[in-house]
Amino acid sequence: MLTDIFLLPVFYFVPADVDRLIVQTDPAVVSISPIAEERNLLSLPDLEFPFRIIARCRSNRQPDSISISIADTRVSFDREALPADAVLEISIGVSSRQVAPVAVDGFCSTGSRQVNQLQLPTALTAQVSLRCTRDDEQSIAFRARALDVLVNCEAEPREN
Repeated sequence: MLTDIFLLPVFYFVPADVDRLIVQTDPAVVSISPIAEERNLLSLPDLEFPFRIIARCRSNRQPDSISISIADTRVSFDREALPADAVLEISIGVSSRQVAPVAVDGFCSTGSRQVNQLQLPTALTAQVSLRCTRDDEQSIAFRARALDVLVNCEAEPREN
């Protein structure tokens, strides 16, 4: 009869020599004027997302390009535009026309002053790709990053 339990260590093998793509970003922060009390759809203004992208290709390859897509906005950097250390710090603007209205209940309405700030998690998604090349060989690494939006309600409605 087996009365002892043996736990064996489990080792996870992760190759050290692979393409790596790290995408860091902060929420876009916007301010809006109070909306009419009977409205429950909030149209966001233009958004600006700060990015820090770290790209590392395996030892025998070098970064050839980085592409970022958010909704209908696409930004690409070729080999000449990439920094030597392959750390890219940029800000990407997304037009308000590319963002669907958000359903809110009582946030920033003319009759309510309870909540002055609203976080919209995963309002958009960024698709980021890194292409690494060596001679006629290439590899591509992909990452998706959820993009949050922080909405501040202004104290007084603006005059139109």
